Amino acid sequence: MRCLIFFLPDRYIPGTPARLKEPGLTKLRTSRLLEVGMVLTNEPGCYFIDALLDAALADPTRAPYINADVLERFKKFGGVRIEDVVMVTPEGAENLTTCPRTVKEIETVLAGGQWPPVKDEAPELKRRWYKLALHGHGMVEDAI
Repeated sequence: MRCLIFFLPDRYIPGTPARLKEPGLTKLRTSRLLEVGMVLTNEPGCYFIDALLDAALADPTRAPYINADVLERFKKFGGVRIEDVVMVTPEGAENLTTCPRTVKEIETVLAGGQWPPVKDEAPELKRRWYKLALHGHGMVEDAI
């Protein structure tokens, strides 16, 4: 399977629709109809940017929604982005990302535990498990 991405400021592939302009949807990087077999990334993130947070805390319409004491504990952290690579299937999507995702998985790996696990503890993530093929030539499905 090959996946090519062409980046243009207002669209990715010539001939595809421009990005959506509705509030909340302006950051979507595709407005194409998704088809079975397409592979794309889902990249949710949470970032702590001082200039934006300070402005929000100073704004009486936004400040009531921010717990400044809790925020202060995380401001120096910077943020986090969790990316998933998903493939469109006839039933919806299949998650091709197999790094630790749940608290239990992350704590197990940090404690030196096995990865990938013997048993998938989070089947709701719909992950598809792969391993490196013989001599590193591609990937093959792994039964977990």
